[in-house]
Amino acid sequence: MASQSASPAGHHNIIVQAAGNGIQVQVGLPWLELIPAKVRLRGAPRLDIEILDPVFQAVPLVGRQSDLQFLLGWLAADSKIAITALTGAGGSGKTRLALELLQNLPADWQGGFLTSQEAKRFLDAKNLASWSWRKPTLVVVDYAALLAETLADWFRELANHPAPENPLRILLLERYAEKDNGWYRDLADASWQGRRVRELFSPLEPTRIAPLTQLEQRRSVLEAGLAAAAKLKPPASTSAVPQVLGPGEDTWFDQRLGHDQWNDPLPC
Repeated sequence: MASQSASPAGHHNIIVQAAGNGIQVQVGLPWLELIPAKVRLRGAPRLDIEILDPVFQAVPLVGRQSDLQFLLGWLAADSKIAITALTGAGGSGKTRLALELLQNLPADWQGGFLTSQEAKRFLDAKNLASWSWRKPTLVVVDYAALLAETLADWFRELANHPAPENPLRILLLERYAEKDNGWYRDLADASWQGRRVRELFSPLEPTRIAPLTQLEQRRSVLEAGLAAAAKLKPPASTSAVPQVLGPGEDTWFDQRLGHDQWNDPLPC
């Protein structure tokens, strides 16, 4: 038999040599499928409760400029792989902020939300060490604590990944996260491998979403929510949507608006 040869020139080419009977060959590169922001977003709300749902974006992003600038700076950092967590109570605006970040990605970036089903499927893929991303990529993981075990497995793989050509950013969203306790600590244990995983975190300390401390910001959110509710009222409706009083018009209202419970725009 004449000798044969093959060249691996190019990207992601695979050469398989097989001899004998009953041989099974499985060839393929793992892929990760994300849910883009445009798929998550919805049109105008049709129910009152939908005003509170971030996918409708019924309330504008208020008082989040510092948070957005932090995340854009995190994207642009020199690290090839960077993981971090953004925390805040329910209704504080974590998912809304992540949607805004995805909608404002640089033109050469790609990104989206990672579902629990996709994360588990991806970790079961063959040749995971050969996974690569052809563009700068942002992965957003909502309710990250529910996926802590799966994420820990993935991060161990990433810690051993060859230096990538393009940056990868993984943003974890959760109500609570502490560097040295609970689910967040378990993403990278005290072993040698765990210490390598911790090197991927930048910053390692979870970042808490900024509270809305200014009364003007709180008033703006409330006015936007009520305006959205007014659009849902039928034209002939006799039940009026209440108007937000201006600064100084009602001292009791101003005092209530200044209470700490309104640190988050949509507390729940």
